[in-house]
Amino acid sequence: MVIPPDISLIMIGFVAAGIVTGLFAVYLSWVERKRKEQAPTLEDRIDTLTENLKSTLLVISEIETEIENRSKIAEKLKNDIQRYEQLKELSQSQVEAIAQTIRGEIAGESRKSIWRNAIMTFIVALAFFFLGLWVGGI
Repeated sequence: MVIPPDISLIMIGFVAAGIVTGLFAVYLSWVERKRKEQAPTLEDRIDTLTENLKSTLLVISEIETEIENRSKIAEKLKNDIQRYEQLKELSQSQVEAIAQTIRGEIAGESRKSIWRNAIMTFIVALAFFFLGLWVGGI
């Protein structure tokens, strides 16, 4: 029996299509098996959840610290406002007395600073003088 050439080509095409389909099915099953093997286990998911919770706790701790710091700043500002309100209620004579006290303190510090600077300048100049004598003598 002789098979016409057109039918043999059709049969070859069906066989080739069957082979390609079979290979594709084998490839898909292999990919699915690999995906299942790489899927996270319950232990992996628990570890991930634990790490996420630790990270969340750290962020919450940082937020609490920031809130505490801002509360301290707000309390300091509140105290400053109270102090400024009290200063605002001072009479002119009280303001002048406070100003004189502050001026006296500044003047005393200024005199001490002048003497301290003069002594330090003298010591440094003396050190360079003797250093110049020593180097010049060589």
